[in-house]
Amino acid sequence: MKKLFSIVTNTLGHSNKLIEVLEIYLSSNHDIEIILTLDNPSLSFSQILPSSILNEKRMVLIENSSTLGPAICANNAIQASSGQYIVRNDDDDIPKHDRLGCILDFFNNNQSCDIVYSYAEGILEGSSKKWLIEGPTHDSDIKKLLLKKNFIVHSTVAFRFSSFKRIGFYNNSFFFAQDYDLYLRASRSGLRFGCIPKNLLTRVYHNQSITVKKRKRQILHSMAGRLLHHAQTENDQNLIVIMIRYLSLLILPNWVRTVRRALGHGR
Repeated sequence: MKKLFSIVTNTLGHSNKLIEVLEIYLSSNHDIEIILTLDNPSLSFSQILPSSILNEKRMVLIENSSTLGPAICANNAIQASSGQYIVRNDDDDIPKHDRLGCILDFFNNNQSCDIVYSYAEGILEGSSKKWLIEGPTHDSDIKKLLLKKNFIVHSTVAFRFSSFKRIGFYNNSFFFAQDYDLYLRASRSGLRFGCIPKNLLTRVYHNQSITVKKRKRQILHSMAGRLLHHAQTENDQNLIVIMIRYLSLLILPNWVRTVRRALGHGR
């Protein structure tokens, strides 16, 4: 049966916020399904989830026999989904209770929009400092800034299944920065972006976050997505500048990024 929302989440089974994330969505009155993939063959759902969630009819649980990575997991989940809208949420990012309602209102009022993101609140684990992660709200401005950097928190993203089916969802070869590659492909395919200028999610940055723990690999995959985008669009302007910017990020020590977030800066 067709659902309104398919919430797609991957986990390695180590997040201490996963149950809270699931319970927030399960408290919703909207017509939903939650497709949760456990990408860790050494664990089972019975080890990480309570029986109340294991027996919940709106849960679709996928256990991988080998580690596949976030892009393949997301694609497999989306292909198994039945929702009109695909809602992304990492296993340690806490959504606001009104997130789904805001997404539905936005798509109902913006029929030409294919993908939407929202503002988010950033918190560095172990610190009381909080900051607002925001960005442009109009399609052309969003696409323009995406050509400079990936400013979107992927857990704030929702998109129409029908629109993204045409471009094949995530690129399986991107173990990191698969979200940035998706946005760039969506942009050059003519899909329309939108933004809900409201904080609908809290992102907690900690040492196990991909953006922290695997920062250099994240940067290299992001660079690959940018260069591929320029190659596909036959736009070779500023390529040297782009490469220099990524190289400067690679040599920037991790502690500098940590300090910036402690001061309330950064995605």
